[in-house]
Amino acid sequence: MRELSRELRPHSLCRHGHRWCDVIGMRRAVRPSAAGWVKKVWCGGTGVRRPGRGCGHGWDLRVSGNPSPAQKWLFVVGRDLSHPTILWHCDLSGPSLPRERGREWGKGRRMRKRSGNGRGPPPDRYEAALLLAAAGDALGFRGGLWEYCTAGARIHEELRALGGLSSIELRPPDWPLSDDTILHLATAEGLSSGLEGDALLQELARRYVAAMEDMEGRKPGPSSILGTSQLRPGEPHGYRIPFNPTGTGCGAAMRSLAIGLRYPRPEELPTLIRVSIESGRMTHHHPTGYLGALAVALFGALGVRGEPPELWGAELLRILPHAWDYVEGEGVAVEENAAAWDFFGDTWRRYLESRGLLGGGGPPRVPSLPTPEERDADWEELCARAVLHGGDNDSTGTIAAGCWGLRWGLSRVPPGMHRHLEYRQRLCHVAHRLHALAWGH
Repeated sequence: MRELSRELRPHSLCRHGHRWCDVIGMRRAVRPSAAGWVKKVWCGGTGVRRPGRGCGHGWDLRVSGNPSPAQKWLFVVGRDLSHPTILWHCDLSGPSLPRERGREWGKGRRMRKRSGNGRGPPPDRYEAALLLAAAGDALGFRGGLWEYCTAGARIHEELRALGGLSSIELRPPDWPLSDDTILHLATAEGLSSGLEGDALLQELARRYVAAMEDMEGRKPGPSSILGTSQLRPGEPHGYRIPFNPTGTGCGAAMRSLAIGLRYPRPEELPTLIRVSIESGRMTHHHPTGYLGALAVALFGALGVRGEPPELWGAELLRILPHAWDYVEGEGVAVEENAAAWDFFGDTWRRYLESRGLLGGGGPPRVPSLPTPEERDADWEELCARAVLHGGDNDSTGTIAAGCWGLRWGLSRVPPGMHRHLEYRQRLCHVAHRLHALAWGH
């Protein structure tokens, strides 16, 4: 691998003529060497394919000094080869790219100074996200009656017989929470501990194991049951389980929104990737499973920052290469993960193409509906389309409703949907704790 000096220019070309536009700088990415500290820089052009990368030609970018764990790397993502991706350290000199020429991750536009006081959204949006995630779960679950009903028309017929959403009070025993929210609470409360690094992962593993004691009547999935039985919290790397060829379900995704609430800032992307992947593969050690956790965590972070949903899918595709670099760098079941890696991204890409969202802009191409503004702000419309259908209602419900709550809050939701939820006080408490940790007050 050829070496670059600290004078790397953003328009350097590889021997195929590709610009250097994808910088990988996560996971213990800085390693000691005789010449200083090393960052891997990968060409983002097309060519010989490697999982999550472009042509695969690499450079070592050497930076003098010893960055401390507290220092942050800033990631800047370009949309095409005319706007190269580059990375530099906030405390050390790095590649010669003027800040104003970059693009901030998740924005898709030129970097700008942050407005306001940096406190993020109000705490009640975090509360709405967790409460409505639980509401979507309880509504879609209905004690198992609707989760396992494959006929959407029948569900809507029963809903009409109940008097519609405004007539329902989501309270146990008729409307209990499923395993989705119990495990989401485990994630949220683990994150609210304030722990970081391996200590946080051990805490999440401990809470997932403990949560399985509260599963009577909640219908946990087979991968969640198997995965938690293999965890060994407290032991070195006891939060890791073997690769599971069948761990492809949504059990990791359904419990990961809180990760995006805890790490919403653009510069926290490496942490979001690590925590979502590691927590996801505590039960679902298969890319199709744990990348679902990454997707929901990312969508939560983008929702906190007020990014339009039309952008979210394209942003997910843009960070998948960084996710692969993390998985490869950790060295856990790399061959098995590489063999199963492409399915998740390829499926997302086909979906985004079908909806006209691959470029990160809208409006989406969907069947004739009300205007996006009317549709998106309507709680009943969300429930009809994303919660009450012939599918895995509680899991789609908890993800969709949680993201909806970030954007719209509780004011448009019938009070019965959230006032009497099981574990409501725990949900509210952990929401405020996550907000305080994320935004520093």
